[in-house]
Amino acid sequence: MIASSLFLLYFSYFENRFFPNLFIDDIQVGGYTKEEARDRLEKRLITRQENWPERRLEISFQESSSSISLQEIEANDNFDEVLAEAFLVGHQGNFWQKFLTFTKSSFQKQRFYTQISINEEKLQTFLRNFIALTDLPGEKASAILHTSGKIESLEINPGSIGLHLDYEENWQQLQRLFDQNLKNLKDTDFQVIAITQNTAQPLDAEGLREAQERIKKLIGKSIVFQFSYQKFTLNDQDLVSFLAFPDGISQEDNNQIAIEEKVATWAKQINQPGKNAVFSYDPETLIVHEFQADEAATVLDQEKTVDRIVQDLEKIENDPEDKTQFEEILPVTTAPAAISLASTNDLGINELIGFGESWYAHSIPARIHNVALTASKINNIIIPPGEEFSFNKALGEVSTETEYKAAYIIQNGQTVLAPGGGVCQVSSTLFRALLDSGLKVSKRLAHSYRVSYYEINNEPGFDATVYSGNIDLRFINDTEHFILLHFDTDSENLYMDAKIYGTSDGRTTEIIGYRKWGYQAAAAPVYLTDPSLAPGQIKQIDWSATGIKAEFTNVIKDKNGQVLREDSYYSNYQPWSAKYLVGPSN
Repeated sequence: MIASSLFLLYFSYFENRFFPNLFIDDIQVGGYTKEEARDRLEKRLITRQENWPERRLEISFQESSSSISLQEIEANDNFDEVLAEAFLVGHQGNFWQKFLTFTKSSFQKQRFYTQISINEEKLQTFLRNFIALTDLPGEKASAILHTSGKIESLEINPGSIGLHLDYEENWQQLQRLFDQNLKNLKDTDFQVIAITQNTAQPLDAEGLREAQERIKKLIGKSIVFQFSYQKFTLNDQDLVSFLAFPDGISQEDNNQIAIEEKVATWAKQINQPGKNAVFSYDPETLIVHEFQADEAATVLDQEKTVDRIVQDLEKIENDPEDKTQFEEILPVTTAPAAISLASTNDLGINELIGFGESWYAHSIPARIHNVALTASKINNIIIPPGEEFSFNKALGEVSTETEYKAAYIIQNGQTVLAPGGGVCQVSSTLFRALLDSGLKVSKRLAHSYRVSYYEINNEPGFDATVYSGNIDLRFINDTEHFILLHFDTDSENLYMDAKIYGTSDGRTTEIIGYRKWGYQAAAAPVYLTDPSLAPGQIKQIDWSATGIKAEFTNVIKDKNGQVLREDSYYSNYQPWSAKYLVGPSN
């Protein structure tokens, strides 16, 4: 009875006091109220915390460092939290739980420790700012081949040291610092060395030698990817740019990002939604009102394409035969259109049987206009079986009255401004489609001089000049069905193509025996006054070219592989000079 009364008195006494033998930061608070305990803590710890507002956290990396006061990150001793935690001892649970706590506290000390609380958002901002100012991105080794085929134009950048301060690792380090007990912290604890990761290392002499040996194997090599009539060529300059060089940190042999970026540009050209065919025409006059060939939906598998490039790079570097060109078919998924071209007509205009393309970079605005105008005038012409097509006849008059602008043309061996400059871009593109189709070309004349536009992505000898009268491009529809000529021009990217639609009879074509010879030095530059330019301004519109002869044979075979014809083409180009437009003198 007496014992019970004593216990009740005991619990009553400690109802608003800490239980015996409780210590916070080694300071006894047992028997004290919360206010008394706080006062003891503040008085006993004042010597340790008297400079608290001036204490700073410093983080450093090599020669760089940054600091912030604990006051700025709202550091706090957090006495309230530790006092509340310690006060729970003996003040929670039922009678018997409190009795056990009383018994335990009579013989055993219980210790609690103050921890610092901070404004984590402000500390994180401090860390991010330090990383942003201190990160050393470095540079991975890379190589540039400035001129295709010329090893002497090679430039190798050995790279530079790269160091990265990882945010997560450094944040965890700071968290561990402030998770410590306040009593154990010393001033030196607030001086932190940043955790870094090496991201790049410059190539040493041996690494540079190995890089040069790898690059030598790529000089003069190429990879040609094809889908339908589209070709994508990676020359030696591209291949060199795709290399990566192991530097002791990264062991990658290829620049995956550069390869993926290149393939992504191809995907933009290839990936297309499907299009249904639309074809309406007058059956009496064969005048076409509307034409759209069916187009399958296409999607390039970019991942597979990247893998093939990587594999081909390895093949080239280890090829014992030293092949100069590797050919690949692009992995493209296709889905046919719902309405086919064949279902829209009974003329036999069912499918693509011939394709040609050309580029005309550096063309002046008037020439660009004329190319588009010419293509539109002969677009969607239907040619019956056995009929000869004349480019000049189909095109009609070329003059300012027919909306042509003055652009530079070759006339009597001179470059002159005249309506129609650019017409030959269309005739040359059609000639290439005729070669592909195997149709009978009955008349083709090469230009007297090499024209730079026609040698973009092509060799000399694949052009066809037209002017008037007998300077013409002509061919015969020697199939059993009608054919249709269709042209598309892109005046922004300065590209055009010619498509011939009909019914394939199984014939195939192959260009053989191409050769060029008889080089002659280019003629002196020609400067032409252009009143649209500012005085003294110079603009190059044509590039010098050597004189040269070229020839090739187009072999046409039937569906059984038997030779139908061997059409030979010869071109004799005189030396040509660079052309410059010059603003008028004052």
